[in-house]
Amino acid sequence: MSELLGSVISAAASATGKVFVIGAVGYVSVLRPKGNPLIESSFVGKISRVTFNLFTLSLVYSTMAIAVDFHTIQSMWFVVVSGIFVVSVSFLSATVLECLPIFKLENRTIFEALRIAATFPNIVAFPILLFPALCEYELVYEAFTELDPDNASAEEMETDCVEQSNQMIFVYFFAWNLMFWIFGNQILVRAGNRLKLGKEGDDDCRQSESYYKQVIFGLKAVLTSSGFIAMVLGLITASIPPLQRSLFESGGALRFIGSAIQSLAAASPSLSTIIVAASLVKETDDLMNGKTNITESDNNVQLSSMETDENCSEGVEMKAKSNRDDSLLSTQTSPLSDGNHMRLSFTSPSLRNSKMIVWFGLSRLVLSPALVCTFLVGLDCGGVLMEINPLAKMVILLNSAVPGALIVVIVLKTRELTETATIVAEVYLPIYLLSVVTISFWSSIGLIISIPDDNGNSFCSRYY
Repeated sequence: MSELLGSVISAAASATGKVFVIGAVGYVSVLRPKGNPLIESSFVGKISRVTFNLFTLSLVYSTMAIAVDFHTIQSMWFVVVSGIFVVSVSFLSATVLECLPIFKLENRTIFEALRIAATFPNIVAFPILLFPALCEYELVYEAFTELDPDNASAEEMETDCVEQSNQMIFVYFFAWNLMFWIFGNQILVRAGNRLKLGKEGDDDCRQSESYYKQVIFGLKAVLTSSGFIAMVLGLITASIPPLQRSLFESGGALRFIGSAIQSLAAASPSLSTIIVAASLVKETDDLMNGKTNITESDNNVQLSSMETDENCSEGVEMKAKSNRDDSLLSTQTSPLSDGNHMRLSFTSPSLRNSKMIVWFGLSRLVLSPALVCTFLVGLDCGGVLMEINPLAKMVILLNSAVPGALIVVIVLKTRELTETATIVAEVYLPIYLLSVVTISFWSSIGLIISIPDDNGNSFCSRYY
């Protein structure tokens, strides 16, 4: 047991270290060399769109097209259900933890925005780089591969491990998108509009929208997103064996196309991580300097296609202007995109920031994954997961333990809800730094509860 524990900790720490070294490259590239950085801050948004559309979509398509079969699709129900469960648990943990007097936020509008940020983790950029790093280890790929270890090479088993994890991540991403666009986006934008009005209370225009319309909008946003379309095309390709073989088998008539897609896909994990880290610099810098002209989210859902009530938007702008002097925010000012000065920080900002960061960090990085881990172990001990791929437990736990998604900031910026976006961005940077430790910890726990023993026994079966 001690040997297994040592190997698990070593694999988790090394894989997490790799992710954050690559992330550090992206972060530093926006800052250095000083005055002429490798990545101009103004280009990060464009590079992000290129990375998603060329590289990540290629990874989504090729992953689904190469490795998915009927058996795989049947077993994915658990990943979809768990994705919805994780979002619900994250929302609940943020809500309950904030009820403690020490974490109580006086401004309920900011609490609503940060609660949504704590509810939706960044489930693509980190995991698609972390799992390939984990699958490099013999302990991991031998445990999770579905190939026969006696007939498959180490390289084949490692590739199978990576392909399986990517499939689960993208299926999980579908559930995440569904939850975000059905209820997360509406709560987030409503909170931003309230803060823009400079008063507590409901945005009457938003409240007038029926829940039915919100659900329809959410489904439309998910089903028309390029990520979902790429996943469906991959499934269609996988269901047509002649087409699949011609694209991805050596000597196939369309192998040159399949090979090109795979080459683009191979660059996605590292580039996505670099862009996430670079965006942490960009978001904070842009928000403080009033740049809000972003029209596309980090998961490529076209925000500019959102249907908004023009009269409502005009009303928000007029009320925001009239209530600016009565804002809930403090007397300190900062320039924004409209050339005016609006109040961005509360009285005693250090106390306010530290309280928000500690509450957000405990909720996002500690409590939520702890509850998910307990849930997975309980299902395992109850025999519910006997037919489920053990890698699914690892994917679900790690996706519950990563920091908040940058799309939260981007949605707010797109709607010109700059005050709320600034607050969320200020919280994100220290949380991403803290996650170096927490992701390594939860990676170790995930491997311990996921890896079966030599006899194929699960975590609970080894002790009961």
